[in-house]
Amino acid sequence: MAFHTAVKKISAGGEIAARTALVLMVVHVCAEAIGRYIFNQPLPMTIEIVAYYYLVALVFLPLASVELADGHTKVELLAEMIGPRSSAVTELISGFLSIGIVALITVATFHEAITQTRISAVASGPFFDLPVWPTRWIVTLGFTLFLVALITRLPEIKRRVFAA
Repeated sequence: MAFHTAVKKISAGGEIAARTALVLMVVHVCAEAIGRYIFNQPLPMTIEIVAYYYLVALVFLPLASVELADGHTKVELLAEMIGPRSSAVTELISGFLSIGIVALITVATFHEAITQTRISAVASGPFFDLPVWPTRWIVTLGFTLFLVALITRLPEIKRRVFAA
C-alpha cells in the first residue's frame, strides 16, 4: 500500500505540473497577443515555447494520474454484454497489453531523450536557439509514470477477475 500511495502522490505531482504548464501557457499566449496587437511588439519564440514545452508537459505528465483515476477512454459496449467476470478478464488482458506497449514506448522515448541530449537539440528561431532536448525527458518521465501506474493497477484488476 505504501508503494501505491507513493505512486498516487507522484502522479498527482505530474498532474499539478501539467496544470501549471497550462496556466503558464495561457499567460504567455495572452502576453504575446497583448504585445503583438497593443504594443506592436510580440514576444519572441512564443509558438516554439508553447509547442516544445507547455504542450509537452500538458500532454504527457498527467497520463499516470488519468490512469489511476481510470479516466482513459474505454469501449464498454461489449463489456456490458459479456458479464462482469469476462469483462474483468478482458480488462486484465488489456492491462498486460498496455504494460507491454507502454514499456516499449518508454524505452524508445528514453533512447530518444539520450540522443537529443547528446546533440543538445534546439529549435532555431529568429532571436535565439531554444533548447528542446529537456522536453524529451518530460516525455520519458510521463511514460515512465504511466507505466508504473499501469503496473500498480494490475493487482486491483486481478482481484476483480477472481472475485467475479
